[in-house]
Amino acid sequence: VTGPDARADNPFLREAGDRIIISVDTLVSPRMFARLRETNVLPYDLVIFDEAHKLAADRGNDLRVRKTDRYCLAEAIAGVQSQNPHWRLGWSAHHLLLLTATPHMGKDYPYYAMWRLLEPEMLATPDAFDEYPREHRQSHFIRRTKEEMVYLDGRPLYPKRMSDTLGYDLSQGPAFAPGATAGEDISEQKLYDETTDYLRFVYNKAKLLNREAARLAMSVFQRRLASSTYALLRSFERRMEKLNALIEDIQDGKITTEQMMTFQARLHEDDLLDTTSADDEGDEEHGEAHESAEDRLLQGVVAASLTDLLAEKEQVKELLDLARKVHDNGHESKFDKLREVLTDSRFSGEKFIVFTEHRDTLEFLVRRIGGMGYTGQVAQIHGGMSAQPDSATGLSERERQVEFFRRPLAEGGARFLICTDAAGE
Repeated sequence: VTGPDARADNPFLREAGDRIIISVDTLVSPRMFARLRETNVLPYDLVIFDEAHKLAADRGNDLRVRKTDRYCLAEAIAGVQSQNPHWRLGWSAHHLLLLTATPHMGKDYPYYAMWRLLEPEMLATPDAFDEYPREHRQSHFIRRTKEEMVYLDGRPLYPKRMSDTLGYDLSQGPAFAPGATAGEDISEQKLYDETTDYLRFVYNKAKLLNREAARLAMSVFQRRLASSTYALLRSFERRMEKLNALIEDIQDGKITTEQMMTFQARLHEDDLLDTTSADDEGDEEHGEAHESAEDRLLQGVVAASLTDLLAEKEQVKELLDLARKVHDNGHESKFDKLREVLTDSRFSGEKFIVFTEHRDTLEFLVRRIGGMGYTGQVAQIHGGMSAQPDSATGLSERERQVEFFRRPLAEGGARFLICTDAAGE
């Protein structure tokens, strides 16, 4: 069932068919959910949610529970009575099956929220879940690892996965680079230490002021610091833009510092890389979903006055200048380790898929690998690419990149596929 199916008829009526497959995001749309609520729709015997980890609910430091529309939909189908009349159904499914191959994030409340869908009345509170006996849990829960999955004759279903963690050391001490003076320390270690000091100061201040958005903004920098110098540099540039715009608005009298603090107190933005799964990405217009969320997170500040804002601006300006010098130096220890693997004689003729969380790092990798002499051999996939087929080839931009990578090297295929988590699907 797709969205247009709900325009003229109700696809959930028994005469339309009693077995239906529908996207969760299609079902949460107002028109489709309204069809599900119509009085002549009979309760379903069984509802299966695949990718059930996407049914997300969490509780913040303020103890407010925040539910995604997907979770509200699951609650309605599970028979949880919502205070919001929009999410009320006149029936509930007799049986519910939640399937996922994605481990939960290790957070207590989201894990409890998943269980609550199975036993809404018995597990009405987190305390009730904590006291729920283990033997009762096992009657609701089946866990299978890949190693346990075998054919009837006992052969492993999946090939053995070999996993190695490769370490690398950050560059140390004074280095020479474009724009650097003799003896000036523009090493990766210096950038790491200075950025860490900045993050620690802002994070602790945000904690004191109870500014959750500002703390999340620091997690953006933390991840990008681990991803690549270029990704960190781009985040500092965006932070500067946010600070400059805020300073300008206050200096022009468009907002007062009191209004700014009120706005900051209300600012809430989910950290999508922490709350969503790999295949939840944006579209061609808005890019990866977490990119726009990160952009909004960078509005989170801990300033109580214009002086505070100006002080942070100077700090970010110095960090941005250092990040540019480190990047312009052309030496990136993490990339050097990657290059060792890519050029290892053991893997000559092999194809490589390289994943990164950030599109900025993807762009950096495409440039650097192309510069190693592999121009024309690098495919890429990210959430900003269209998934819609074009009229000429019938393939989407992503599908063309996949075909380019699948093609044998001897026939002009790509040797490398550089991608964000959007390629996970």
